Amino acid sequence: MARSERYGTFDFRDLRVLVVEDEEFARGLTCQVLKGFGCATVAAAENGNQAVDLLSTAHRSFGLIVCDFRMPRMNGIELLKRVRVGLAGVARDTAFAMLTSYSDKPIVGLAFKLDVDCFLTKPTTAANMRNRLQRVMSTDRFIKPPFDYHEVFIENVEDLEPEGPGADPIAVSPQARASGVPSESGGRALGGRSVRLADVRPGTKLVAPVKTSGGQILLLTGTSLDARTLDRLQNLAEIDPAVAEVRIE
Repeated sequence: MARSERYGTFDFRDLRVLVVEDEEFARGLTCQVLKGFGCATVAAAENGNQAVDLLSTAHRSFGLIVCDFRMPRMNGIELLKRVRVGLAGVARDTAFAMLTSYSDKPIVGLAFKLDVDCFLTKPTTAANMRNRLQRVMSTDRFIKPPFDYHEVFIENVEDLEPEGPGADPIAVSPQARASGVPSESGGRALGGRSVRLADVRPGTKLVAPVKTSGGQILLLTGTSLDARTLDRLQNLAEIDPAVAEVRIE
């Protein structure tokens, strides 16, 4: 699905949204905010399983899924993977916004690898949500083949401990290590220069991998950074500052 490049002028009246959130108050509030944007349809589900049922039986397809991460039966990461693999009854390139908290840092790398379109950090404001969703829905992007997403390891993702005030931000769980490629650079000296994401231009190549604070590799050396990837990294940096700078040529 290609999206218009009319940044900032996306008409929410054309948009059908599915909100997936297990907490009743948060679900209702998110739906109310989206209705305030003028969305054509705002439906709701309490977990990923219910969401798949709604997506599979809908007479008209949804253009956006706004989903919490921590839910019973099927969490947000599992639902996102089903969408990207093509097992959720909806187009694989359906826009997907993940509701997260700062304590969910261990899972944001997995969501990034599954091409989540944006993170909405709770609590978020209506203005922030509108701005972020406008960026998502008014930017063209393409997704990878299903096999690439199938290879992202998400089993036991619920076992990843939320980060608290006393958590070690460098610690990496076995599940996080298994979800990515080797996290070390092989002892080679890093070249290039470290630059803030805001100063990186589209088309720039990485000379070192981009890693989360937990050591999970998000992008490999040699990756050419397009505008959408840069925008997604800047959004991710709001939760995990470890990705706020990259090493480029």
